[in-house]
Order: sequence, then C-alpha cells, then structure tokens
Amino acid sequence: MARYAGGTVVKSGYYWSMSRWSLTGIPADGGALPGSAHEQFTQVPVWAAMLLAPIMGGLFVLFMPFIGIYLTVKAVAGLVTGGARKSASELAATVSPGAFVPGAAGLTGKPEAEKKDGAAPAGSESIEKLAKEIEEKRK
Repeated sequence: MARYAGGTVVKSGYYWSMSRWSLTGIPADGGALPGSAHEQFTQVPVWAAMLLAPIMGGLFVLFMPFIGIYLTVKAVAGLVTGGARKSASELAATVSPGAFVPGAAGLTGKPEAEKKDGAAPAGSESIEKLAKEIEEKRK
C-alpha cells in the first residue's frame, strides 16, 4: 500500500489517516490531501473504504457515551480544583508579607515614621559632634 504525506497531490480514491482516524475521499479529477506534511495517508481500495466507514461509525456510537462521561468528569474536576487553586492563592496573598521587595535592605529604618515624629533621627547627635570636630581640625 502506498503512503503519502499530507498536502501531496494524489489521484482519485480513498485515503486513510491513522493519526486522525479519518477516511478522505479525493474526487475523480484528483486533488491534494488535507493536513500537514508530517501526517501520513495510506491509499485504500474502494471495498476497504466501504468496510471501514461503518466500522468507524459504529465505534463512534459505541464510545460516545464514555466520551461524554469523561468530558463531564473532567469539567467538574476542573471546577473543583480551580476553586481550590483560587482559595489557595487568596490565602497565600493574606499570609505573605505585603512590603517585601527582593534585594532591598530591611535594616535601614523607616524614614516616614521619623519625619512624622519631628524628632531627629537616631545617631544624629554623634554625627553633629563628629562634624564639629572635623571643622575644628580643619581650622
């Protein structure tokens, strides 16, 4: 059986894609196969296409309820885990420090509080004393 890549121009007939599990009919004039170049198609005779079509339809009908159940369970699980994920992120936001900035020094004090008090910053007396000593030595 001949194999063809997707997008290849082929003669008329039926072509089976294993990756998509689909049967593609090409008209009498010929035409290009659907899909990308990495998708492989196999040419099948007409009798095989007539046999494959009802089998594929029957399998679809057989597995359709299971597909519906799977999608329903997946949607409900997504809602439950999504709600838990949202609650966890809200909890983490309330527990985490609000003013944490990576790389910032945390031992410098709070200048806003010092300005509000109107008092001189701690250590300013020793700085003034040191400045006076320097002035005296320069003279």
